[in-house]
Amino acid sequence: MKKFLSIIVALVMALSFAACENGENPAGLQGEDGDFDVEVVMPASFFDEKTPTEIMDDAEASGFISCEINPDGSVKYVMTKEKHKEMLDAIKAGFDIGVKTLLEGQEKVASFVSVEYNDDFSEVSVFVDGEQYSIWDSLYAMTFYFTGAYYQSFAGVPEDEIDIVVNFIDNATKEILETSSYQEFQKAGAGN
Repeated sequence: MKKFLSIIVALVMALSFAACENGENPAGLQGEDGDFDVEVVMPASFFDEKTPTEIMDDAEASGFISCEINPDGSVKYVMTKEKHKEMLDAIKAGFDIGVKTLLEGQEKVASFVSVEYNDDFSEVSVFVDGEQYSIWDSLYAMTFYFTGAYYQSFAGVPEDEIDIVVNFIDNATKEILETSSYQEFQKAGAGN
C-alpha cells in the first residue's frame, strides 16, 4: 500500500493540482486558435504542503498560461484545452501505473485480482479473491478516493459533488463484499 500511495502522491506532486473547471469561462479567455482556454480553480486544501513559490514554479514548469493564488488559498490556473486534456490523461495514466503495482510484483496485494473504473472515476470496482480478502484490504479505498477526487475536481465537478464509490467484489461469485464512498469518508472525517 505504501508504494501505491507514494506513486499517487508523486503523481499529484508532479501535476501539482486538483481542480474545478469553470465550464462557462466567464473571463472569455481565448487561445491562439480562437478557442476558449480552460480556467481551473483548485481548492486551497490541495496546497497544504506547498509554498506560494512552489505553486507558481510548478505551474510554470507544467506549461500553463497563467497561475494566480487567490486570497482564500485556492489557485486559479489558465491553460489551453489541449493542456487540460493532457493533464486529465496523465492522471489516468498515473492511476493505471499505481494499479499495476497492486496487481503485480513485490507490492502486489494478495487478494486483488483486477481493478476497473469508469471514465470519470465515480466508481471503482476491485475484484478480489474472496478467500484471501480481509477488511485491511478495504483501506486501499482511500487511494482510489484520492485519485478520483483529484480527477473529478480537475474535470470540473464542484468540490461538494465529488464522489467515488469503491466496491470490493468477490471475483468468483461477483458478490459485493464491501462498498464505501468518498462522500461518506469525508463526512466521517468531518465528524472527528
